[in-house]
Amino acid sequence: MTDSALACLMTVDAVLLPPPDIDQKCISVSNQLARYGTEFTLSEGGFYPHLSLYMADVDDADIGLAEQRLIEIAKDTAPVPLTAQRHLQDTEHGMIEVAYANTQPVTRLQERLLAALAPLRRRLRRRDPVGRDLPAWLPTTTGETRRNLERYGYDEIGGLFRPHITFTRFVQRDLVIDAAELPPPGEFDASFSRLGLFEMGDHGTCTRSLVELELTG
Repeated sequence: MTDSALACLMTVDAVLLPPPDIDQKCISVSNQLARYGTEFTLSEGGFYPHLSLYMADVDDADIGLAEQRLIEIAKDTAPVPLTAQRHLQDTEHGMIEVAYANTQPVTRLQERLLAALAPLRRRLRRRDPVGRDLPAWLPTTTGETRRNLERYGYDEIGGLFRPHITFTRFVQRDLVIDAAELPPPGEFDASFSRLGLFEMGDHGTCTRSLVELELTG
């Protein structure tokens, strides 16, 4: 792919957006954790709290089509209730997040987004949220990870799908904080009623809203 073609690609993330109270709670936690040294801080209109469903590189010319396909999905998809199970601290990659139970409604929504958006994907993304060089990493993978990357360009699908919201990423990757500093996971239980498509930045952040839709099915 030529440099000019690459310049026309945008890395996008199709996501569920938390309701306002959970959105603010995630922002508050992210701000509290910033004192430990972090790569980003969640904010309103900046680094948006989100639950990722599918990431892909899409041609700029196809963004309107992607948005239209999300509009159709949102029309007949009901809000997705999710139960937070635990906080996770990834000491290899520095991510800290709240993890949700994987349920049929959220899995079905991901499947619909894959059917709608994967055909618009133009290449394997250069890097994933933890910074791995995906074209270099792909040959080292096996099983479901490899199948998902080859078919969809995204690994967290099917048995590897793990719904979560990332609060931030520590500069010191192996940093572990006392869980008592975080609100109980149950405080993040929510019915997610908004679907969004965002431009992605580094560390898996959502940096610019392209479209935000109410789930009205």
